[in-house]
Amino acid sequence: MTDQATQVAGNDISVPETFDSPSSAADFLAGIWEKEKKSADGADTATADEELPVEGDAGPEEVPGETQEADPEETLPPVEPPRSWTKEAKDRWNTIPREAQEEFARIEQGREREFLRSQQEAAEKLKGLTAKEQQADEARSKYEAKLPEVMQNLVDVNNRDYADIKSQADIDTLIRAMNQLSATDPVQAQQINAYLTGWQLHQQKMATIKAELDQANQRKATQEHTDWSNFMGQENAKARELIPELADPVKGPELERRAAAHLAKIGFKDDELNALANGKQKLGVYDHRIQMLINDSLTLAELQQAKATIPAKAAPKNLPPVQRPGISRPAGAGNSERIQALEAKLNNSGSEADAFALLMARRNADASRAS
Repeated sequence: MTDQATQVAGNDISVPETFDSPSSAADFLAGIWEKEKKSADGADTATADEELPVEGDAGPEEVPGETQEADPEETLPPVEPPRSWTKEAKDRWNTIPREAQEEFARIEQGREREFLRSQQEAAEKLKGLTAKEQQADEARSKYEAKLPEVMQNLVDVNNRDYADIKSQADIDTLIRAMNQLSATDPVQAQQINAYLTGWQLHQQKMATIKAELDQANQRKATQEHTDWSNFMGQENAKARELIPELADPVKGPELERRAAAHLAKIGFKDDELNALANGKQKLGVYDHRIQMLINDSLTLAELQQAKATIPAKAAPKNLPPVQRPGISRPAGAGNSERIQALEAKLNNSGSEADAFALLMARRNADASRAS
């Protein structure tokens, strides 16, 4: 509670600007009400004798039809307690005098406005910082994108302008030549010194750019790893929803083992699968193994559809009439008989092998008719 206070209008009551808690505020206002109640009770007792009517004095007569005016406070809407108060503190609000309620509500409203203003200012500052951070990230990305080109240009300059220096032995040779010429040919010695100095500065520049390039590549690799981990987690979650067996502690590992064995069967190598799992290698949809997987999926879907077209209890179909010897059979009769026989067999067995055989027979019949 601070030392600053506000005086309630019309009373010698000082209301502090802030309170430690809603309960302390309610206790303070309840104390004001108790003091006013005691003061009012004492005043009524002290003036009771003075206000007793004198015998024969009946006081002012009431005029018929006139009513006593209502207390102005009774016609005013109630003052709502602060929203931050606890339920216990709000329950005591109605026991506090109205003047104290109004003053305290005014103080709380001002405090709430100040709090909201501070929140808005903080949000605006954060928004400004976020925009600046985005601009800084964009500028850094553009700079890092140019680093490989800058590094290559420095390498080209080094190979062109400092081609005489390939090793430390070349540097030692130039230093000895410079020392020998310093007495006989100082101009040439100075040229060698300038050449070595320029080479050294160029090497420092190359080292600086290389360090920045390495840092940029490291940040890029870290970001790619994070993005891949997030992508892999999201896709695995979707797969567990679509394939409940993956979430099973027993069926899941077994299904993964079978999947790995099938991928190895169609041509995937272990190191290749590891690189794909870690996001270090990409695989296009035109890869022949991916096309094989798509074809297997389509075949399975067709098998399931063929199996679904066979009724649970198919009625026996009329067999084609027996052909007498010497009479040619209609074209396609053999395919039709085979399809009917396979449908009957699939209806009894319900196996995927019979469904596959029926599918292939239908494909052969379609091909015969097309030809």
